[in-house]
Parts: sequence; structure tokens; C-alpha cells
Amino acid sequence: MKGLWCAPLLLLAAPAWAADLALVGGDVYPVSGAMIPGGTVLIRGEVIEKIGKNVPLPAGIKTIDVRGKRVTPGLFDADSQIGLIEIDLEKSGVDAVAQTPDPIRAALSAADAIDLRSSLVGVARRQGVTTVLSLPAGGLVAGQGALLDLVEERSPLLRTAIHPKVALVVQLGGEGAQAVEQTRAAAVLRFRELLDDARAYQRNKAAFLKAQLYPLSASRLDLEALGEALAGRQTVIFKVSRAADIELALDLAQQEKLKVVLLGAEEGWKVADRIAAAKVPVILDGLLNVPASLEARGARSDNAALLARAGVKVAISARSSHNTGTLRFHLGNAVRAGLPAELALRAATQVPAEIFGQGQKYGTLDPKKVANVVVWSGDPFEPASYAEQVIIRGEVQPTDSRQTKLARRHLQRLFLMRSK
Repeated sequence: MKGLWCAPLLLLAAPAWAADLALVGGDVYPVSGAMIPGGTVLIRGEVIEKIGKNVPLPAGIKTIDVRGKRVTPGLFDADSQIGLIEIDLEKSGVDAVAQTPDPIRAALSAADAIDLRSSLVGVARRQGVTTVLSLPAGGLVAGQGALLDLVEERSPLLRTAIHPKVALVVQLGGEGAQAVEQTRAAAVLRFRELLDDARAYQRNKAAFLKAQLYPLSASRLDLEALGEALAGRQTVIFKVSRAADIELALDLAQQEKLKVVLLGAEEGWKVADRIAAAKVPVILDGLLNVPASLEARGARSDNAALLARAGVKVAISARSSHNTGTLRFHLGNAVRAGLPAELALRAATQVPAEIFGQGQKYGTLDPKKVANVVVWSGDPFEPASYAEQVIIRGEVQPTDSRQTKLARRHLQRLFLMRSK
């Protein structure tokens, strides 16, 4: 029976709320610079205070010996619905898609429905994912996503772990056409009309409130939300797959002066030079190598490598709430397909933080950054490695999850049955 108890199941570290600590002796990968062999990460409160070799430690501070381990920033998955979905086939467990025929939901804030006590949080965190961007779906304009720190549900930081209105999701291509029950051209026309009306609303708020303005194509709150995007204060995520839709998204971004990120971009490699020239980042699936739909018929596993080679800033996502913990395998697969390992790690740490305006707080192991840190038993891209310590905002998190609890329970029953 001993062989059934694999090492990761035994790592049931209890949470230690907000204790200053130092990780000492590991190979530290800050992402912002070269690896520091035998380095130290000093954490004070919720932030990193110092990082380097031979860092002097305050007297009495808690230390964790991480010699022989790898220390990296916590992984950041930029396309998730954690907190918005629990059970796909149970309507009450799905808050990711608004149940309304209106395709315009720009004012909808995913943060209003987030449940950080979801069982999916522990499953993702156990695999070194410390931060996700949880996005609404459905419609032409799906709403505004929220950034989540995946803290344990008993953590005193739970109430402040949700950062609302980080990005506005627009579903172009086939999804947008389905939302307006017409063609792609009709969906794009509707979106252009929305932006025109949002500008008109911004210029004539008083007239609108007095009903002295021509009828607009969206509600006041939706127009306010679109105004934030037009002013460049909010990033717009264009969900697109085929090369033609990617080019359309780039045209819209240039014409409307929007700060844009492409999500999906399965055929991005076909127009990599154009994406690079537009300086538009891309979030993609690192494992996808066959078409999931007709729109993505040009999907290939080296998409990330080809885009990065062209100069595109690439973020990699598991693109699956129930499988967010597989993010590190997506990164490893991207490396297998030609993406340099240092860019792969950056694609799930520094890059997503930067493209959503969180680069001053997240994404690297640097002083004054949020202390989201993972200690790995070995190379995090290797399936045999696992997260030994997960620290989020300075708190050591439990490495347990609903899956490990179930596994333990059934293994114990099996052991009792065999011992009789």
C-alpha cells in the first residue's frame, strides 16, 4: 500500500496567516532577471522585501530551507472562469454566462458573482496557480473580468482577494455573430454602433438624462463601461480564432484607439508579423494542436513559439476552469514545440500581469511586488514535479484540495479493506 501514497498527497501544510518569512537556499527564478542559485526571498507582510544571494535576515524570522528546489513567481492564468463556475451541467452552478438575450452586457461585472470558496480554487492553487483572470462569456460584449488571488477560504485576505473590472470581453468572430443571430459583418456593425453611441453619450450626458438625445443602442451603464474602454482606461479582450478575425480585431483596435489583447488566436501564427507590428499581446492555449472548431482549423502546437519568434508578447493559459492546474503542462508543451523555457515561464507570470496593468504588483519576484511565490520540487514544466510551498500575498497556503481529500478517503478505505 505504501506506493499508493504519492508524495503530493502527503503535502498537507497548514496555512500560516501573514507570518514574515524567508525562503533560503533555492534556485530562485525572478523572471525579471537571471536565475539566482542558492538565493533568498525575504517576505514581509504581503510583499517581497528583498531577493538575492546572502540576503541578511532579521533576527527571529521564520525561515524555510528550500535547497535543491526551484522558486518562481506564482503562475497567473489569464483566461479562467474560476469562481464563476462549479458544475457545468447544473444551471445554479454556472454564473459565467448571463441568462439574457441581450448581447450587450458591457456593465456586467464578473466580480459580483465570484465565489472564492469554490472547490476549483484549491485544485488550481495546489498546482502553483496563485492568480487568475476570471472572465464572463456569452453575448457580443460579455462583460468585465475580475482578477483573483486564490487564497484559502479561511484566509483573512479573502475579502480583498478580488480585483474587479480588469478587462472588457468582446466576442468577435462566430460567437459574436451567433450572439446577434446574424453574420460576422452584422456583429461588427453592431459593435461599431455601440462605440459611436458610447462617444455620443459621453459628449451629451445631460441631454441623454433629459431624454433629449436620439435613441442609443445600449443602456446607460453599458455606455459608461464602453466609455472607459474608449478612454484607454480599460483593456479590451477580443476573443478571436481565425486569421481573418484577428486582422479585423487589429483594424478595430487601430481605428477606435482601443487597448487590445487577443484571446484564443488559434490562427495567430498566420498573421504573426501583423500582430507584432500592432504591438498587441496574445493569450493562447499551449496544448492545442488540432482544431476545436472550423474557426480554428489552422491550430498548431507551435503557435506560441511562432508568435514569440515574430516579436509578439505571448501569455499562455490552460483555458479551462476545471483544469487550470494543468497550466504548467501547457507551458512545458510550448517549450517542447519550440518556445524558449524562459519565455514560457514569463508567459504565465510577467506577461499576463503586464498586459492587464498589474505589472507593478504581480508577475516577478522583485522588491515591493505582491508575494505570490511557489517552491517546486523540481522543474515545474515536468509532470513529476509538484508545488511544495504555495505562498499568496505573504500567506503560506494549504496544499490540499477537494481532489486530495477524496483520494485520501478512498485510499484509506482501500487500505482497510485489504488489511482485513
